[in-house]
Amino acid sequence: MKDIIVTGKRIKIELIKLLVFFSIAMGLNIYSINNYETDWSELLSQFHIVLIITIILYSVSLIFLLLKNFIRRIIQK
Repeated sequence: MKDIIVTGKRIKIELIKLLVFFSIAMGLNIYSINNYETDWSELLSQFHIVLIITIILYSVSLIFLLLKNFIRRIIQK
C-alpha cells in the first residue's frame, strides 16, 4: 500500500483557500445585514450559516479540482 504524503506547502495552500472562502461567506453576511438593515447581532447569530456556506464553497472547489485532475489523466493516456 502506498503512503499518502501531504506536504506543508499543500496544507498551507488549502488553509489559505479555506480562509478566502470563509471571508467570502462572511462578506456576504455583512452585505446582507447592511442591505436589509437588520441588527448587527446577526453577524454572530448567523455564524453557523457562514460556516455552512464556507464548507459548500470549499466542496465545490474540490469538485472542480478533482474534475481537472480526472480530465488531465484522461488526456495523458
